[in-house]
Amino acid sequence: MQDNKALWIYKPSASSCGRGIKLLSSKTRIKKRGGYIVSKYLKNPHTINELKYDLRLYVCVTSFNPLRVYLYEEGLVRFAT
Repeated sequence: MQDNKALWIYKPSASSCGRGIKLLSSKTRIKKRGGYIVSKYLKNPHTINELKYDLRLYVCVTSFNPLRVYLYEEGLVRFAT
């Protein structure tokens, strides 16, 4: 089932600090082109101590068939303040 009231975040993949971010509705048409990321806006995101966060994990894929993935021991957690 498609959520026609959903909001989407449209942002350049090579930008930072909120530059170039647009909020789109499900009815908005966009041109297919590279260099952008689209993700669904979450009204109630998971938080830790009431802070939004994201995880950055680093992996190395050495084979797809059979799938073989190595997870680097260190990663990154960023909290929004």
